[in-house]
Formats: sequence, structure tokens, C-alpha cells
Amino acid sequence: MAQATRTPPQQRQQKNSSSSGSGFSATLTLAAWRFRQVWWLLFLTCVGMIAAITLVCAVPLYANMTMSAGIRSLLNASTDNSDIVVTSVSRKVDAATLATVSSHLNHEFTSNLGPYLIPGQFSLDTQAWSTTAITSAPNGQSIFHPTGDKYEVTLNSEDMARAASHLTLLRGRLPKATTTSTHDLEIAVTPETAQALNLNVGSVLTERTNFINGALQLAPRTIQLHVVGIFRLPQTPDAFWHGTDFQPYQPNDFVTIFRGLVPTQALVPTFSQIGADPALQDYVFQLPLTITWYYHLDSSHITAADLNAIVKGIATIQADDANNAALEQSPYLEQSQTYLPSTALTRYNGLLPVAQLPVTSLLWLMLALLLFFITIMADLLVERQADAIAILRSRGASRSQVFGSLVAQGLLLSLIALLIGPLLAIPTARFLVQHTLSASDQGVLNIIAGNLFSVLQSVSQYALIAAGAVLLALIAAVTRSIGLDVLTARRESARTTRRPLWQRWNLDIGAAIIALTGAGVTAYVTNAGILDAHSALLLLSPLTLLGTVSLLIAGILLLLRFFPLLLGYAARLTRGTRGAAPLLALAQMARAPRQSLRMTLMLAIATAFAIFTLICVASQQQRVPDIANYQAGADFSGTIPVNIITLAQIDDTTRAYKHVPGVLAASLGYVKNATAGNTPQGQSIDFHAVDANTFAQTAIWTPQDSTQSLAELMQQLAAQRASATRQLLVPAIVDAQSWNALHLHPGAHFTLNFAVTDYADLINFVAVAQVQHIPSPNTGVGPAVLVDYRTFATVYKNKIANASSLSVPVNTVWLRTSSNPADLKGIYSVLQNGDLRLQFLYDRRAITADLYREPLFLTLTGVLFLGAGINLLLALIGSLVASWQNVRNRISSFTVLRALGATPFQVALALIWEQSITYITAILLGIIFGAIFTVLVVPVLIFTSVLPNDITSAISSSAFYIAQSVPPIQIVVPPSLSIALIALLMLCLLTLLLMVRFVSQPSISQILRLNED
Repeated sequence: MAQATRTPPQQRQQKNSSSSGSGFSATLTLAAWRFRQVWWLLFLTCVGMIAAITLVCAVPLYANMTMSAGIRSLLNASTDNSDIVVTSVSRKVDAATLATVSSHLNHEFTSNLGPYLIPGQFSLDTQAWSTTAITSAPNGQSIFHPTGDKYEVTLNSEDMARAASHLTLLRGRLPKATTTSTHDLEIAVTPETAQALNLNVGSVLTERTNFINGALQLAPRTIQLHVVGIFRLPQTPDAFWHGTDFQPYQPNDFVTIFRGLVPTQALVPTFSQIGADPALQDYVFQLPLTITWYYHLDSSHITAADLNAIVKGIATIQADDANNAALEQSPYLEQSQTYLPSTALTRYNGLLPVAQLPVTSLLWLMLALLLFFITIMADLLVERQADAIAILRSRGASRSQVFGSLVAQGLLLSLIALLIGPLLAIPTARFLVQHTLSASDQGVLNIIAGNLFSVLQSVSQYALIAAGAVLLALIAAVTRSIGLDVLTARRESARTTRRPLWQRWNLDIGAAIIALTGAGVTAYVTNAGILDAHSALLLLSPLTLLGTVSLLIAGILLLLRFFPLLLGYAARLTRGTRGAAPLLALAQMARAPRQSLRMTLMLAIATAFAIFTLICVASQQQRVPDIANYQAGADFSGTIPVNIITLAQIDDTTRAYKHVPGVLAASLGYVKNATAGNTPQGQSIDFHAVDANTFAQTAIWTPQDSTQSLAELMQQLAAQRASATRQLLVPAIVDAQSWNALHLHPGAHFTLNFAVTDYADLINFVAVAQVQHIPSPNTGVGPAVLVDYRTFATVYKNKIANASSLSVPVNTVWLRTSSNPADLKGIYSVLQNGDLRLQFLYDRRAITADLYREPLFLTLTGVLFLGAGINLLLALIGSLVASWQNVRNRISSFTVLRALGATPFQVALALIWEQSITYITAILLGIIFGAIFTVLVVPVLIFTSVLPNDITSAISSSAFYIAQSVPPIQIVVPPSLSIALIALLMLCLLTLLLMVRFVSQPSISQILRLNED
């Protein structure tokens, strides 16, 4: 009988397959049914996920484009930053040798820097040739110059096919790239050269060049230059010409040198054929030629990610060319050298991570906040279906069916967000670039133009992390809910009995330990001196951010642990009050605090991050004028080119600058680097001797520099001139660094040495006042001392017996000027030309404008605004949904209260109390958290990017590290913060009114009807 009833294996397999298929079909059916029930909440969750993925993809794209704009601006600022030049001297030309070496160099540069280079340029320049005759077309008249006139011509060769697009042809044509004679070359000249030599198209210049042998015997050769075209170069500098302007110039009063443009393809064969002449076998050029290979970095296709590879490639080329024997083949190639881009490129590569780390840290922080908000949305989504899940489980649905239906919803949302989010990130990043970067930097948009696949691939990891984290959060929420039946679900909604995971694992204690550890590590790393300044600067912002976030997480978890207890205590305090509404609200919140805590946390964290964003952006913007004021010290400042102005001439020179239209005040002084003590190897001091009579009216000092006014300080110095001259003791104002380094106190004496190689120039000073900082041009950020110039010059001359009146020449000028554009234009003209011109000119207004447009500055601002906006939006949506769901879940309780005799107003008042407590607590906590986060993080997050005039390429890493905090960073609370808080309160009030309306409308009979179970 048993064998008769046994099911064959094939039938069992078919039955299992049928059950599996029916189970999968049932899961899909259940998922579709639940989708119709909660489609609007699924839609909001999907919108949140799309916003999160858009943000985490847009921020890296925007940061990459802004930092790439900074690199391109640096490369375009000067050809010294973008050209790699190989030069050689040639005393004899051989076309085959040049072709071989050119091929080798092209291969070398292509292998190391191929994707970043414009095709190389090869140029051959001659020394000046003597002009023996000029034949002017069209009459063919030969013009011989009288005795005393000497005209010489140099030839600069270029590839005519490439040069054609970089010049304007006025008459004739460009020279042909071929030649049929060793005595004739076609050239093109500028209108200035044609006018000076009376040349036209068809004119011929007869030039003589000399060859010489080992016995110093000369062999002259004549070459005729046929003028076939007249051209003009662009008015704006063109990197193609590498500074050559083809204009006539006079090295002395007896010679005028003219330049002609000749094809490289014609000049090299001509000289090669001349060198192959048997009669010149042992001869070489008396004046050697210059051969140059130019390799220009193509800034239009370079991104921030390429900079490290470029720096490494340049280093490899430098090493290879130094050991390249092909570049030394006498007499064809001699004295070969490779000139690399200036150190600004290398230093920028070192500074870039300092700017990238804060942005990256903020990105991960914003991603964590977004995931937190979306996790709450996913939790709300599952909680919205908790009753349905419990009913399904009670009516026989399996765990796998319920689990699969809900996870299918999450998978669908994740796939939609993954498809839409990265695509939306591209126009978002484009919008930010178009509205933040200057017009000259808009070229970085080519990074995302036409490269859709590569762009999406570059941000795919961020999108996958965000989508995966949300999906895991949804799975965790589903796992918690599928084990509930109807009775358990309703007990949990009435009174929370299950302790959350973080309480069971004591995560608040772990977060507190991490916070304390992070704070200790940060303090140790930044103050112990175990790392160099660059490494310490790199680690400062992420460590501080990590420690502060851990501290806030510990505080939040601590609040979550004690918040229900506080609510219970508050409910007990309200028992004696006349109204029942506060008691009902607090009692309900204490019995089931989960919803209130969730809303409180969302609003508090969003408020804190919004506060932090507004203050951080305002502080970063305030940093710009602070740096400009500190760097320039006045509206204009600069160095006098020739140090011939003496103490006796200072008043006349000051009046001369003051009489320039638009100049309101002028002051002169002496700035020099000195050393403390008796040896030149002592502490370096930035020494400033200013005219105390005029400096206060000219210089710009802020309260950060000195709590005492500059006018009072100058009066103090001027009042002691007579006594200082008698005692040979100069009164000095000392900044905080010098004060601490020299261990000074009021009235303390110290000595500064102004000599370079000996100990003769020792001057004694007395410290009369301490200030925080001494702004001034031409100095770094080290210790500084300020004195009266008139006192110092007199004491110096009297003490140093052999000193002349030129021992302390005036070398620095400060100007206070009008802001009128016409006046500023005239001031620029005076300061750049004429007797009052200045070198190393610092313009405070130009520095400010440049720093406001600096891409690294804009990166932080754009990222903060984008992240804060999306986070705040998600928090408000989540708070609104949570509030609505809380009211919806408790609608039966509110209706029972009305059935027991409570008026609609009393029910609404209870809800108002509950929601008001939640909103007020959230805003207060947000303000507290935002203040803590701002105070701890903003000072290390503000980045002083690249100081004007290439200062960062001249100072050391330690000085750059100090420059991040000198002058001190100001934490600025903008007026927009109060507006934002008022707007948030209004939104909370609007939400509250909507919830009150929702509670007051339903009828008692409809709500008390039996529900679906």
C-alpha cells in the first residue's frame, strides 16, 4: 500500500516547480496590490532616492569641473606654466640628425604626456645677419645704407601650415615651405619692419652670414631674402608664438635688428645643403643657431584627475632628457637643456588634495544624511503597510511572499533611481558651473559634453552605494515587520515595548568613545609635530569632521535614550494642570515616542546642517576680503623698482603719489627681512618701517589685526622719536608670533640683525605694543615687527658709522584710493609706467575679485548649497509624511476621545501640543547641533586656496599651512539665517494646521466602523 501511494520523483519535481512558480506569481501579485495601496508614498520615497543619487553624483562632477577650471586657469596664466621647452645650440645643421632627434623627442613626450599635449613645435632661429643691400620692388632699385647705419635681420622659423591660423596676412602670401636654391629664402615681415626698411611684396634683402673654421678663418656666404608677404600678429598674446612679436628693436644706439618669418621646412634644408658644401667641410656658423622644440600642455582637455599624471610625466621626461646622448652631437646639437613648467604646477598639485579632502568629507557627510532621511522614508513606507503585513501573515501568507513583495518595491525604486539620478546629475552640475564660474572658465563644460558613458561611469560607484544602502535599509525594516501579527502590531503602535538595536548594542557609548578618540587624535596630530605641515593640513579637516560627527551622533543617541523618560516626567508634571490637552499629548508621546523622535531627529539634523551651511558659506565669503586686506595692506601697495629715495626725500615723494588723481592718501616705508639676535642664522623676522605720519590714513587694518586703533599706535611711535634718537633705541610694535618667539613683555629690549653675511648691522629695539598681525605686501606669514621709518633711519645712520644716507632707502609704497573706475584706470597707468611705477603691485580690489572667482573657493560654496538644499527638502517631505502617518495611525484614538465627550477643539488642542513640542524641540536641537558643528568644523573647513601673484609658489608648505589661519578665520552669522529659521517655523505651522484639519474632519461613525481585519 505504501508503495502504491508513493509519488514518483518526476511528479515531485513538477509539483515543486509548480509551487515555486505559483509562489513567485503570488509575490508579484501581492507586490502589485500593495503598490496600488501606497503608490503615493512609494512615489515620495522614489523622489527622495533620485534626489540622493543626483546629489552624490552631481557633487563629484561639479567639484571635478571647478578644480579643473583652477588648473586650466593656472596653465593659461603664463606659458611658463604650460610649455615644456627643449633648446639646443647648433653650429652646423644636418637635416637627418634633426629629424632623428625630433622623432626621438616626439616619442618621448607622447609616451609620457601624449593625451595632454598639443602637437609639438620645432623652430630654428638665426643670430643677427648683416644686411648688405635692399632691393625694393617694384622698380628693382638697390638701396645702400650710408655709413653709420647698420641693419641686421634674424630669422624665426615656423611651420607655415600651422602658423597661418595664428596671424593675419595683410598683403602677399605666406612663404612657401620648399626652396630650390641655397642662396634664396622667402620671408614674411610685419608692417613695422616693412615701413622702417621701405619694403614691399617682392623686395629682396641681401644678408651676409659668416662661417669659421678651427684656424679662425672666415668664409662669408650671401643669402637673399625675398619678401613675399606682410602679416600682423593678434593683439592678444598667442601661446603659439612663445613671446616673439617680430617687432624691430635696438640693442644699442648703433644697431637695429629686424625679424623675419621663414618656413622651417625651407630653412633646415637650405642650411643643411650649405653645411654639406665641400668648401665648408671644416667650417661652422660663426654665430650659432638656436634650435627649439616646444611641447605645449593642452589646457582645454586637462582635468583635475590628470594633474598627478602630468607631474609624474614631466619628471620622467626631465630625467630621460638629462641622460639622452642624442641631444649632444657636436657640432649639430650642443648645450641642450630642458625647461620645465614653473613650480606653480607642482605646488598646485600639492595644494589640490588640501581642497579636495574637505569637499570629499562633506560629500560623504551629505550622503550619510541623505541615507538617514531616505532610510526614515523607507521605514515609513514599511510602517504604512505594517497593518496589512500583519493581516496577511494572520491569513496565511508566508514570510517569503510578504518579504518578496516589499523587497520588490525597493528593487523597483532603486532601479528607477539608478536610471534617473545619474542622468539628472549632469544637467545639475552644468547648471552650477554656468551660474558660479566666470565666463573664462566655462570651457570646463567640455568634460561632460559628449562623454555621457564615461561621465556616468565616473559616478557609478556613488550611485550604487546610495541605492544599495537604501535597499539594505528597506530590507532591514521589512525584516523587523514581517514577524508581527495583528495583536503585536497594535500593541507596538499603542506602547513601544521593543528596544531598538542601538540601545541593545549600546551604540551611543561606542559613538562617544569614537568622538573622544577622534578629538584626541586630531589634537595630537595637529599639535604634536609628528607630521609635516602638508600632511597635518590634509588630515585636519577629515579628522575634525569625523570627531564632530561622532560627538553629535553620541549626543543624539543619548537624547534618544533619555527622551522618553523626559516626556514621562513632563507628563507627570502636567497632571495638576487644568487642561487635559498637555497631559494627553505628553502621555501619548511617552507611551509611543518613536514617531515623535523620528520627526524631531529629521527636523533637528536638517536644521543643523542648514545653519552650518549658511554660516560656513558666509564665513568663506568673509575670508576673501580678509585675505585681500592682509595681502595688500592698503588699496594699492608695491615695491619701488630703484631704491634711491632717502629720508630727506620721503615727504616730496609722498606728495607726488598723493597728487595722482584718485589717490586719497599715500605712505612710504621700508620692508626687509631681518633676523633676531646677533647672528644672521637667528629667528627670521618680517621687518616693516613705515611713516608714522601717514601710515594710519593709508593702511587697512581690521580688528583682527589689532584691538588698538592704528592711529593710536602710530601716534605712540611718532611721540617717541626724540628719545629714541638720543638712546639709539627704536620703539617697535610686535605681532603675536614675534612676541612669543622672542619671549617679550612691555618694555623688553631685543636686537635685530639686518646684515646678510656679517654681524655689523645690529639695531636695538624696545617693545612698546603687541598686535595680533601686521599686514604688509612682499612678506610671508611669519613673525613681524613694525617701527617708525623716520626713527629707524635716523638711528641706523647714527649708529652705523660708515652708513650713508642710502643705507635705509624707501622701497615700499601704500596707497588709499578712490573706487571710481576712471580714477582706478589712471592710477594703474601711473603705477605701471613712468617715474612713480611700482613692481609687484598688489591691488586689493583685484585680489578680492580674483578670489571670489577662484574655482576652489566656488567648489566648497556650490557643494554646500546643493547638499543643504536637497537635505532640507527631503527632511521637510519626510517630516510631513511622518506627521501625517502618525495622525492617520491615531485617528481612531482621536475619534474615541470625541465619542467619549471631547470636543473637536480639545482633540485638536491635544494634537497641537504634541506637534508643537516636537517642532520646538527639533528646532532648538537643530540650533544647538548647528552651533556645535559650526564652531568645531568651520575653522578647519575654510580653505585659503591660492593667494594672488603666485605667492603660494614662493612660500614653503609650513608657511602655506599658517596662511590657512592667518589672519584668523571669522565665523560670520549671516542675516539670511534668521530668515531661514522664520521660514522653517512657518512651514511647521502650515503642517500643523493641515494635521489639525485632517483630525477634525472625519465623522465618528465612519472611523469607528470595523476595519479590514
